[in-house]
Amino acid sequence: MKTWSLHKRSVHPSTSPVHARRGGFSLVEVLMAIGIVAISVLTVVGLLPHGLEVSRQTADIAYKTRIFQQIASEYQAMPWNVATGDASRSIRREFDYQGAAVRAGVESVPTYIAEAEVVDGAVTLPTTGGGLANDNLRRLVVRIATSSDPRFTFNDSVKSKLVSVYSTLLARSN
Repeated sequence: MKTWSLHKRSVHPSTSPVHARRGGFSLVEVLMAIGIVAISVLTVVGLLPHGLEVSRQTADIAYKTRIFQQIASEYQAMPWNVATGDASRSIRREFDYQGAAVRAGVESVPTYIAEAEVVDGAVTLPTTGGGLANDNLRRLVVRIATSSDPRFTFNDSVKSKLVSVYSTLLARSN
């Protein structure tokens, strides 16, 4: 057994004043740790609704972009006289909550309503001297609304917050 000498006295290590305190945490230390953890958890829980809303908005933008790309590629694949003709100048489609087209005759509640229109007239391209009209280009405007009402109309200004507008150019290919 080992002994230490303090002021010329022999002291056993287990009875030394240095070792009299047992290991562990005091009540104050435990309460402070619990307080820090509680504040951290409340902060994370407070951020969850905002994070979920941002996630929902991001998914909504992704689905609308997918719908726009689908309609634009459909128009690009059409022959020029069909895409710019009166019959297909304006189309209306319904899409489900993931941006997939709802087929006619299938029982499904649409989440997105899309309306595409080819704008009349040549597109004027900007140049240094003003503008240059190009008869080989037409503007395609696609309006997409978040609505489960199949009778939704895009003319209602009250519902304009529900509508996203996308635009692209269609080019004639020879």
